Amino acid sequence: MKNSIIITGVGSVSAGGKNIEELWQSAFQGRAKAELCHFKKEDLALPVYRSELPNFSKKDQHLLRQADRTAQLLLAAGREAWEVAQLIESTYSADRIGIVIGSSRGPVMLQEEHADSWKKKPSSAVYSTGSSMAGILATAFSIEGPSFVVASTCTSGATALAMGEQLIRSGELDLVLVGGVDAPLTDSILEQYEAAGVLAHQQESSAALRPFDCDRAGTVLGEGAAVVLLESEKLALKRQAPILGKLKAVALQSHPGRRASLDLNGTALQQVLKKSLEQSKLDAKSIQSLHLHGTGTKQNDLTESHAVQAIFGKPSQQPIVWANKAITGHVLGASPLFQLILALKTMQYGWVPAITHCHHLDPACKIRISRGEALAGAPAICLNSGFWGNVSSIVIEP
Repeated sequence: MKNSIIITGVGSVSAGGKNIEELWQSAFQGRAKAELCHFKKEDLALPVYRSELPNFSKKDQHLLRQADRTAQLLLAAGREAWEVAQLIESTYSADRIGIVIGSSRGPVMLQEEHADSWKKKPSSAVYSTGSSMAGILATAFSIEGPSFVVASTCTSGATALAMGEQLIRSGELDLVLVGGVDAPLTDSILEQYEAAGVLAHQQESSAALRPFDCDRAGTVLGEGAAVVLLESEKLALKRQAPILGKLKAVALQSHPGRRASLDLNGTALQQVLKKSLEQSKLDAKSIQSLHLHGTGTKQNDLTESHAVQAIFGKPSQQPIVWANKAITGHVLGASPLFQLILALKTMQYGWVPAITHCHHLDPACKIRISRGEALAGAPAICLNSGFWGNVSSIVIEP
């Protein structure tokens, strides 16, 4: 039997809260903190989800003084995950610890700032690279193992998770810090998404993102970072680490020819769901909760619903369905890890909150959405999709 991969630490920062507990309370209470933001174009005002960073130590402030917003978010989430995992410097050799970060857009704020400035900062040559996000964490935690960044649009966090899992299973590393981060609240990124026609702005800002609701009108971008720490079960038990959950499978696929959407039947999502169940050696009936991408766009929500119905049957036969983007906003490549962390919290508390702002389920979305449901400790799936046909399915259990 292969050695299980254990999740021993989690951390996050988003509009939902400066830490995991604040995020859970926001989800539990259905508290959304989107705000209206005006951009350079006088006629462009859009709702966004901004994060509030926690207070950094003077050492971290110094480390971050020239860093991009993504690195700031990541370090805040990483510090929390490290503390939750009860790690100390002597736990593992520095070269037996690695970092894998998933991000769709990377350090885009610093890149745009550099492009707009007439006077170029020499430091931007270093801090505007994608690798700077992982490099900041490696410096903060004195990590000497492999440290790199992956990008697969909105499934980037899942891709990072799969890479982290393989680094441990191969025996290369003992611990991997896996992160997902994006900070896309820039004029150019928001204007791009607005031009693509996928953003919601017809309703009150705090209620603009309505996953699976009849009145959904698009998604709302947010910034945030989520970090999980992976360890082999053998070593985690040896050091008496906190066991937050087991990573059973991470299935990844891509479907060429699909640039910005998937086929309406959700064929790609069906395939990756089946693949994750096969990898985890679980059957569909054993899954008790589904944490969907739930972007609030007409097509994505409908496509996900079709895939769920195809794999799990009619609503009465399905696991409980939840989506968190009305709380965090659409955090792009960090989305899979936010879903994973909140899936772990539902297992911890035995409760799946109601889907915020889904007041009237679209009858075309034939899914068993949560209105606030008790949950026994059982396996869960986190399903994601992104541009260029990327799809992912993560299976975890208590």
